[in-house]
Amino acid sequence: LQAKEYLNQANKLNERIREKQERLASLQELAHSIGAVDYSRDRVQGGSLPDAPYANSLLNAIAYEEELKKDLIRLQLLRIEIGQAIDTVSNTNHYLVLSKKYVFGKSWKQIAREMNYSISYCKQLCREAVENFQVPNQNIIPNNTF
Repeated sequence: LQAKEYLNQANKLNERIREKQERLASLQELAHSIGAVDYSRDRVQGGSLPDAPYANSLLNAIAYEEELKKDLIRLQLLRIEIGQAIDTVSNTNHYLVLSKKYVFGKSWKQIAREMNYSISYCKQLCREAVENFQVPNQNIIPNNTF
């Protein structure tokens, strides 16, 4: 991986998690809504009643929630790994801008405000930091997990 790709992994996974959270909310809403019963169909004597229409939605929401929890754990591990790699950066300004951008996922506006620099100067610092950044040889999390 290139330095920028390596550093951006947590932000990309965080975006996927936010999208999954929206999808989960939609599934949960669907699971909690009760649909109308179709009385127009003939019921055979002794036949079983069909599953409630919301049952599948509820099961899907539960499975999706478990998947989301795993993604959140992967995100935390990834942030730890990236943070440890950034800890090796000796230039304080480079260290700060990389940490704020790639570990904490802050916007350029937030970073500039916290560092008391302009947004353009923070971007310049980040470009310099990424150019000098050494990607570690061993990743905690395989690249194909997200």
